[in-house]
Amino acid sequence: ASEQDLKGEILIATTELLNQRYEDVSKDVKELRNVIHLHTQKVTEVLEQKIRSEMNASAESLDKRYDAISVEVKGLQNVIQTVQQKVDEASKQDLKGEMLITTTELLSQQYEDVTEDINEIRNVVYIHTQKVTEVLEQKIRSEINTTAESLNKRVENISEEVAGIRKRYDDMSQQLTSQQQLLDKIAKFLGYQ
Repeated sequence: ASEQDLKGEILIATTELLNQRYEDVSKDVKELRNVIHLHTQKVTEVLEQKIRSEMNASAESLDKRYDAISVEVKGLQNVIQTVQQKVDEASKQDLKGEMLITTTELLSQQYEDVTEDINEIRNVVYIHTQKVTEVLEQKIRSEINTTAESLNKRVENISEEVAGIRKRYDDMSQQLTSQQQLLDKIAKFLGYQ
């Protein structure tokens, strides 16, 4: 009977150890998932901050160039207005009138060129913004996919380890049960039962 008790205690102790090991592995899996979740959040936040920073820098650069061009345009408008007034005043003098008309046309052409520059800058900034956004979105996807693949591999490894532990537990339980049955038969045969 003492040998049976010993076998029973071994079975109980082994079961407790395997159960504890299974609980530890389950906690590791849960903790790993939390770490991956936090890592993904941090990556997203950092990249969003980077996008905002680059967009703000582009916007500031655009604002400065736009302000400079706006000042130039305003100056040209004032010059054109002044020239137009002089044209009106000197309309009776053909020579001066022709010179002023030519000057007005040149200034008008400059104004149109500046306006085209403004439109071109807007288009360039728009295209640049789109490209920056696309590149950063691809980077976010790539990093998240890499993190997810790493998580999947670690979870698969842990699942295999848990499956191995369960198999060892089942094998040991079966072995101990067989030994117990054999001991019972021997005891019965010897007349102890």
